[in-house]
Amino acid sequence: MTMEDTQQCPKCSATCPLTARFCVKCGLALQGRSKAPSVNPAHTQPLDQQALQAQQLIASRPPAPSARKSGAPQSIEPKLDAWTIGESQPPARITSSDIDKGFDDVDPHFEAIQGSGNGIGGAPQDREQVEVLFAHLAAEHLAPFRDFMVELNLGEARREWVRICLPAVNSLLEAAKKLSLADLVAPLEVLSVELLQAQKGRGAVLEEEARTQLLNVYQSLAKVLPEAFSVAGEQNRREPIIVDSLLRQVPGVNKVQLDKIYAVGLSQLKMYYEAKPEDLAATTGLNLELSAQILERFERYRRRSASIVPEPQRKAEHAQLEQLVSKLRRHNQSIEDQARNWTRNVSKEKRKLRQARTDGWLEIQVVLARLGEASLIARLERFTFGRKVDELEKFLERSKTEKRELNV
Repeated sequence: MTMEDTQQCPKCSATCPLTARFCVKCGLALQGRSKAPSVNPAHTQPLDQQALQAQQLIASRPPAPSARKSGAPQSIEPKLDAWTIGESQPPARITSSDIDKGFDDVDPHFEAIQGSGNGIGGAPQDREQVEVLFAHLAAEHLAPFRDFMVELNLGEARREWVRICLPAVNSLLEAAKKLSLADLVAPLEVLSVELLQAQKGRGAVLEEEARTQLLNVYQSLAKVLPEAFSVAGEQNRREPIIVDSLLRQVPGVNKVQLDKIYAVGLSQLKMYYEAKPEDLAATTGLNLELSAQILERFERYRRRSASIVPEPQRKAEHAQLEQLVSKLRRHNQSIEDQARNWTRNVSKEKRKLRQARTDGWLEIQVVLARLGEASLIARLERFTFGRKVDELEKFLERSKTEKRELNV
């Protein structure tokens, strides 16, 4: 035991271990101290390196409570690190002035894109980050445009869609220019021109030529930026539901007739819009009268769809859905009431009500599909009609709450 490892008792002068709390001879309480850890010379660092680490540690600590400013609480939101723009100029944040009120007019989150007014430079991974963020944010605010493209693909679309989509497309174009996204600028300029041209047409519904031109430009953009423009998957989810629900609403169409129709590949709305009763009968083997009833049902749906004035929040479809859900609740309640008081006449009435309830549910599926709620339809399918109504009313209430929060 070295001198560094011992301490002396002030009363009896006995030598005691450094860590002892009491004197080994007289029992006096001592101020025991921890033994300093040994230091391996191989692990020591230069003084300047240790000082640097100490400075970094101090800088990383939050300020003391007394140093904080009074008033609003300190924000703890993480901030995005600026991407490297180039060695000669510091990184900067794009603001509304940098992009000429482009995306900033549509979505404030676009301010999170880092860069400069002269485009994006720096390492390839930095540019890739910008493009990924750009695609994600573009996908969010181009939802009305995708609805417009779905309407065009499904058949006809009203001219008001152009008025709704043109500002968003132009904002996207301005932002793409500022960020030097050359692959997007050219097709977006073409799309903007085609939308302006379509806006000048006459009539409530877009002409076939305008429809074709817009779809052609859209397809080129979907290849460049599929996250924002592609609607193939969405259309494939909506259209089969609409077609099947419309077919099942026609009296006389059951599983046998449906199998004949689907066996010849009649799965798209456009096929029914363009078909004639005799052609449908000859192709499917259905009788002429039933074929005419089927096509008449699709024509009614076509006229109804063309009469709906488009707007971003789809208020017309939500209002229609609310009416259908209310009617479904009344039909279901009547059936449950009659089940408690059964008679032969009541039984006949109950069959009519059941058919009306089924038809109402099929109409609801059409509206939900138009709203892009295919997953909700799939979830509701396994529920009883009473539970369906409850869930649909919750869905409508959530939609109203969202609109109120947006002040729509």
